[in-house]
Amino acid sequence: MTESYVKEIMKLNIKRILLGGLLIMGLVSCANLYFTIPSGETKPPVVTQFPTTTSTANPSPTIDGSCWKSEKKCAIANSLGFHVDAIVSFSPNLQWVAVYNTQRKIAGKFVGGLRFIKADGNSEWIFSSTQLTQDIGECALFWTTDFWSSDSRFVYFSPDPSYCSRPNRHSTYGTQVLYRLDVQTGEFTEVLPIKFTSFQNLGLYTFEFSSDGKFLAYFQTLDSPVIVKIRDLAMGKELNFPLEDKYHEAGCLVWTTDNQSILFYAAKNTVPGTLITSSLFSIDSKDQVVQVIYSDLPNIYCPLGDDIYRDQIPKGNYLVPIVVIGTDIGINYFRGIDWFYLNPYTREKVIWPTSTPVLSQTSSP
Repeated sequence: MTESYVKEIMKLNIKRILLGGLLIMGLVSCANLYFTIPSGETKPPVVTQFPTTTSTANPSPTIDGSCWKSEKKCAIANSLGFHVDAIVSFSPNLQWVAVYNTQRKIAGKFVGGLRFIKADGNSEWIFSSTQLTQDIGECALFWTTDFWSSDSRFVYFSPDPSYCSRPNRHSTYGTQVLYRLDVQTGEFTEVLPIKFTSFQNLGLYTFEFSSDGKFLAYFQTLDSPVIVKIRDLAMGKELNFPLEDKYHEAGCLVWTTDNQSILFYAAKNTVPGTLITSSLFSIDSKDQVVQVIYSDLPNIYCPLGDDIYRDQIPKGNYLVPIVVIGTDIGINYFRGIDWFYLNPYTREKVIWPTSTPVLSQTSSP
């Protein structure tokens, strides 16, 4: 990984943090509390079976574009005739390349998508936003791949929220739909369908795959109550964990490195320029228990799941990178004020390495 590549990745993540506003975490009261219903009993998860809908793509081998050269991946793209800006991702075995489909406007609607091309150029699957059941506006223009299975057979993809307008008077963001492609058969499966919520008719998802590809954790970003779901991708079953009705928004969803627990924030609101209180939660998928790490406190504690931050953590360590976001600047603006690591199992806090750049740093409570 080159230094320039790391810088670009960090810029993109910081942009999504600042502009997306998914960084809403409450400041900390290290209480090891279980989330309970009014009776004081631990709220049990609900197991549901999720139905799927499928469609099949038609192969289209047409390939054109400009060339670029560098290393093995770049050599593949060069042989296919694509510029670096067109490449979205490669499969783990480098046998498939995902590239942007042509962005355009047809009959007043924005149209985009992805092309999945075999590295030898002999086959291709095309996804177009015209396949969606509902119009999602400008969000249909740019799509991103979210996860490739380790055997490179399945790829999950969704509209890129970086290119979408944020909901009115909110800095939270999310994606409206999630699809899966089986590159062997060309079958597209709708994993998370377009679904409006009780909040301003917005249907935005926050989701994260476990690194072993076995589970998908997700919730609708703006909703009440927020219901956190963990799906077994092989079995199709879900565990549902509803939060208290006072929480209307949630985000910053990450898995621990052992693929056992998830961390995320929940807040009453994330409107910049208003008083924001939020809580940091963890859910152990094996014990099926919701815990509150930080409860209803000001400032924002957001877990980060990007590998670029976790590469500095010693192997076998469960530390999760946390960015503290201040919300006192004004309308539509957040700022990072501190960074550190947190062990969600022990509540241990570790100072961020000095080699990692931060926007600004203050002492944390």
